[in-house]
Amino acid sequence: MSEVETLNNLLKGELSAIESYSEALRKLDGGYVAEVLNQCHSSHIERAEKLRSAIAGSGGTPTE
Repeated sequence: MSEVETLNNLLKGELSAIESYSEALRKLDGGYVAEVLNQCHSSHIERAEKLRSAIAGSGGTPTE
């Protein structure tokens, strides 16, 4: 497996996590749990952006 393929597989995992947290957050009306989940959601978004940059920097095309 190439470096780009490995990074894209990791990106797929992050995108899946982002969607899962988004779905959970839509079901909450705020509060402490929503705050914690929002922090986790933001963290996954940041990692996805870093992976996209790494993939592009390696000459690949990020998975969406």
